[in-house]
Amino acid sequence: MMTTPLRKISLLLTVALAFSCSDEIEQELESNVSSDTKTEIAQERRSGSAYDSSSYFNKPTGLPVKNFTGTTSSQLQTLINNNQTNGAIINIPKKTYNWSEITLKSKIQLEIEKGTTIKPLNNNVKRIFSIGTSGNGARVTDVSIVGVGGKFTIDLSANANLNKNIAAIKMGRVSNFKISNFNIKDRRTSLASILLNYIKSNSDNEPFPKDGVIEKINQTGISHTGYGLIQGYSAKMFCLKP
Repeated sequence: MMTTPLRKISLLLTVALAFSCSDEIEQELESNVSSDTKTEIAQERRSGSAYDSSSYFNKPTGLPVKNFTGTTSSQLQTLINNNQTNGAIINIPKKTYNWSEITLKSKIQLEIEKGTTIKPLNNNVKRIFSIGTSGNGARVTDVSIVGVGGKFTIDLSANANLNKNIAAIKMGRVSNFKISNFNIKDRRTSLASILLNYIKSNSDNEPFPKDGVIEKINQTGISHTGYGLIQGYSAKMFCLKP
């Protein structure tokens, strides 16, 4: 995992952390970075002691608080969809959940209680959370997935996930995001756990994650050879912090 925060980078970063031939990649953005550009990036780095997540994510204010009282992914998706107009802070209590894919909408803040465990519902699940992975419509903005009171766990370690194309989170056309404070338990899935993707769109000239922070995430076990916690195909002006 990259441990040096990046900020105020004015150019598109295409971070080739690993290469993949899987069908998860809608389109990779090719980039030839000059030595001058690399120097500019290096000069913009900041020390860990100067790190402040508020420099990368501005949480919306005045959001209503909603308590998730269900157990299934369809129940959570309904709650998200019902609050997509004005947004909401959704509190998810400590339980073990078995979920299909959850699609976040703009201004949705998932606050997941310490000790919660989230597992894929079945072998057909390709990711637990998707944010801005459609090329249609407006891009997603002002979203977060955060552990509260401590870390929750996304558990991908079941035998059924061995060498399988499954990720914890896939992001695309999203701005102002925060992904923070949880564990990922892997065993040997065939993708990185957090994917930053270029999502082709006719309505968006920056169809990739931008302006956000990924921090305080621990991964145990291993991904398939050549993969790790984060794979960045395309992103702009975000911070990675352990």
